[in-house]
Amino acid sequence: MVTGLIELIASLEKMGRFSSEGGSDALVAVAEKIMDVAKARTPYATGKLQDSGRVDTPIIRDKIISVALSFGGEDAPYAVYVHENLGAQHQSPGQAKFLESAILESEAYFEKDIAYKMLQIWRTL
Repeated sequence: MVTGLIELIASLEKMGRFSSEGGSDALVAVAEKIMDVAKARTPYATGKLQDSGRVDTPIIRDKIISVALSFGGEDAPYAVYVHENLGAQHQSPGQAKFLESAILESEAYFEKDIAYKMLQIWRTL
């Protein structure tokens, strides 16, 4: 019985360390999935706008993990205009609100995907 208790304590300690690291890894994996959808919806003229899409390094504050998804930067400073212009007629496939729509649609599966990714990571420990 003591062996079970020792294993339980070790497992709980491992889970504590895992929750921040595993949660960050899981969040990034799901964010990258969302970014792939957003990039597929991004209007394509030169490819710079699509290439500017990024998932930033997670930030952990007070046990809250966050990650930013964005488009733009030096190579595509016009990203916000393309994203917000609902009346634009694009010569290539793509749409306005390419990032926002991908994020909003992810709400249906976001928590399930995070849980699944965390379970996959947990199993590797």
